[in-house]
Amino acid sequence: AEPNIIEDSGCLKIWIPSTVDGKYLLWADPGGGQRDGSYSVTVVCRLNPFQHEATMRGKWESQVHAHKSVQLAKRYNDGVLGWERNNHGHGFANQVLNVEHYEKVFKYRPLVGHGIPQPGFPISGSTKAMIVDDFMELLHEDSFVTYSHNLVTEMRNWRHEIHEMLPAQGYYDDELMAIMEANWARKKISALLMKQL
Repeated sequence: AEPNIIEDSGCLKIWIPSTVDGKYLLWADPGGGQRDGSYSVTVVCRLNPFQHEATMRGKWESQVHAHKSVQLAKRYNDGVLGWERNNHGHGFANQVLNVEHYEKVFKYRPLVGHGIPQPGFPISGSTKAMIVDDFMELLHEDSFVTYSHNLVTEMRNWRHEIHEMLPAQGYYDDELMAIMEANWARKKISALLMKQL
C-alpha cells in the first residue's frame, strides 16, 4: 500500500500515524552510511495489536540514524527504542544514550546466566535462529500486518544457506531484520514498562 505520509526525501514512510493512546516499539538496524553498504532502517510497530506502521530507511551514519530514530520515537508517544547492537550499533547506542539522552530503550537480558540487561540486541547464530523462529510463528498465526512493499520483497528474497540465513544476491534484509528483532523484543517488554508507555 502507498504510505499516507512521505517525508525526509522519501526515506520516511508512514502508513499509520501515531494515535493518542498508541503504545509503540521502534527498532533500528544501523547500516553505517556507506554508499555501497547496507541501509540504516528503523521500523515503527504498534504493540497491541502488533503491526508495522512506519519505516525510516536510508544511507545514514550511525549518529545521524540514531538522532532521526529518537525524533521518530518522540513522535510516536515516546515509544520504546531498540536496536541491533553489533557493528554500527555501538555508535548508534552512544548517540541515543549519551548525546540524545533518550531513556526509553529496550534492554536485552542474556539468555544464559544472570547478566545485567544491556541496551541493544546482540545478533549471533543462536539469537538469529531464535528471532527467525519467533517470526515464523507470528506469520503462521496470520496476524501480522505490514504495508511495506520493501519488507515483503525482503521476505520473499531471504534464503537459507549452510547454517546461515541471508538475503539473495542483490537484495537487502535490513527492514526484515528490524521487524524480526522487534517481534521478539515486544514479548520481552516487562509489564511494568508496558504500564509506563
